[in-house]
Amino acid sequence: MTIQPDNRCPCGSGLKFKDCCQPYLQGKKVLDGDTPEYVLRTRFSSAVTGNGDYMLKTWDADYRPDYDPVRLGEEMKAQNFTSLNIISIEVNENQVEARIEYYAHFRIRRSNENFHELASFKKKDGLWYYTDGLMLD
Repeated sequence: MTIQPDNRCPCGSGLKFKDCCQPYLQGKKVLDGDTPEYVLRTRFSSAVTGNGDYMLKTWDADYRPDYDPVRLGEEMKAQNFTSLNIISIEVNENQVEARIEYYAHFRIRRSNENFHELASFKKKDGLWYYTDGLMLD
């Protein structure tokens, strides 16, 4: 899906895409010092737009599967993600590990669906990365 820069960002922040996730997805900004929540939000926007490169770049190399970024992007776009609903965020006291529970909503064949995940993140060299997730429900 192509999102116009002045449209609302699909991550649910309420900001315009150009003022939120777009610069990160285009490689014009780096998630340096941002929160695990923001990494999750930008990853959701990458799923909406089919940006497989960004999805893989924000996945911890120790956990990242060997996906082709183009194919991953096509698969993500086919999901027709519609919205992100963050339930809870827990960051450990050392500020190097986090878990975020969320729902990602999508549309398949005129049916509204979602998946419910408890996502894990680690901070390495000042940057947060997605490691893995546990599907709930």
